[in-house]
Amino acid sequence: MIIFLLIFFFCIIRIWFMCMKKFNEVVANHLRLESVLIPIGDGMTVSKVKK
Repeated sequence: MIIFLLIFFFCIIRIWFMCMKKFNEVVANHLRLESVLIPIGDGMTVSKVKK
C-alpha cells in the first residue's frame, strides 16, 4: 500500500512540474505579456498585458 502511495504521489508531483514548466514557457514567450519571476518561496510569476 505504501509503495502504491509513493508511486501515486511521484506521478502527481511529476505532472504538476510538467504543467508549471509549460505555463512558464507560455507566459515567457507570450507577445502581449510583460512578466517577471519574483523569488518568493518557490517563485511567483507576475504578468501584465502590454498596452
